[in-house]
Amino acid sequence: MILFLLPLIAAGMTGFYMFRLWFLAFTGQPRDPHVYEHAHESPWVMTLPLIVLAVFSLGVAWGWPLWEVDKSYLADLLYKGEPAAVDAGFRNEIHETHMHHETAGALALAAAALGVTVAVFMYWKPKIDPHAIRGQLNGIYTFLLNKWYFDEAYDAGIVKPAVKLAFAAAAADKRPTDAPPPAGEPELPPRRFDWFTLDGWLNAIGQLTGAAGASLRAVQTGRLRNYVLFLALTVAAVLGILSVLQG
Repeated sequence: MILFLLPLIAAGMTGFYMFRLWFLAFTGQPRDPHVYEHAHESPWVMTLPLIVLAVFSLGVAWGWPLWEVDKSYLADLLYKGEPAAVDAGFRNEIHETHMHHETAGALALAAAALGVTVAVFMYWKPKIDPHAIRGQLNGIYTFLLNKWYFDEAYDAGIVKPAVKLAFAAAAADKRPTDAPPPAGEPELPPRRFDWFTLDGWLNAIGQLTGAAGASLRAVQTGRLRNYVLFLALTVAAVLGILSVLQG
């Protein structure tokens, strides 16, 4: 029932705010005469795509007869794109939707019409004062105006704890490798690696890798005679190992 009621409410809200937008933009007196005097039609490169979008938004789900949405090209395309698991797992639900399809469509149109009617009496033929409603429902208005305080909740529940955890981890992970010496005692050089921190392990791996690379770099002399000598010694070592294993 929730999955039915939420789209129904959304249909009513969509009808309301779309016509509210239209009434505020194209009816009544201009709120800024200077802007109104300089307003002009968009160039064809913007108008033509808008006309195409308007046509498709109005008739993209039309079939024949027009009130049969399932007969449209869009419905056929979506039906062919459904995985086989949809029909296998939700066969009864699909059958129920077809039985109540016209009822659901009529309710959606009624909800949208109700939203349009409220917008008409608020912004075109003023019978309802939105400011008075805002004053009576100030808490709900503020709640919705602040987007359900979602950003604040996300910041308080996710962002700030993550940042505090990161600072706590950094404080424990990036501490000095050695405490300062007591007064009067000579200062000793810090340990090369602090094995009790993550940075210590990572630095140890990085520096050991660098040391191994520096050692191997000394072997690359660029002299052919050295490479031949190493190859000969390798062959001799392999032959020696094989002779030992065979003996």
